[in-house]
Amino acid sequence: MQSEMQRLRISVGGLSRNIGNWQMNDLRYEQYKDLIASEIAKDARILESDSYTGVSDKFRQRRLEVIIKRAKKTAARKIKHEAIRKDTQTRSRPLFER
Repeated sequence: MQSEMQRLRISVGGLSRNIGNWQMNDLRYEQYKDLIASEIAKDARILESDSYTGVSDKFRQRRLEVIIKRAKKTAARKIKHEAIRKDTQTRSRPLFER
């Protein structure tokens, strides 16, 4: 996936420490980056599909951009959900700052 992204000159781009009005601490930010990479890797199988190999580079770029956007959204949802769950359980220092 990484080589195809490089070939098409597509990057994940900058990653904000904010999810909506929540700000990630260092631990959550690292987990967020790892989750994005993991989510993108899950879609790597699309590179071998006929619906991907038989199309133009422009279509491939759009498809990869959708995969990246979805990966960021999924990772953000998972991080926020986990932080809220842990916050609720421990009632200690919040993992997000408002």
